[in-house]
Amino acid sequence: MDARMSAHSHEALPGGHAAQIRTYWIIFGCLAALTLLTVGVAYLHLPHEAAVVVAIAIAITKVALIAAFFMHLKGEAGLILATMATAVGLIVWLLIAVLPDLGLLG
Repeated sequence: MDARMSAHSHEALPGGHAAQIRTYWIIFGCLAALTLLTVGVAYLHLPHEAAVVVAIAIAITKVALIAAFFMHLKGEAGLILATMATAVGLIVWLLIAVLPDLGLLG
């Protein structure tokens, strides 16, 4: 092994890469916890409507974490955020539009 390769550790990386790797592990832990929460809620035998609302809320939280940290949208501004807001708005609108078909409204 090359001496230059062995000298690289997470603490020695320039630009705060060690902090970034730590952040990724924290987000991974949050996503794992939210997945376990989803499974746990399934065992609570909530009414169908409440279970759907809770599952969607957990899924939206997970998507927000993935988009913000793994897709690096946390520090973005301007057109990218406007595009994401438009996409999220359309998704919410579509979800609300199908609720009557699912028997959850009306």
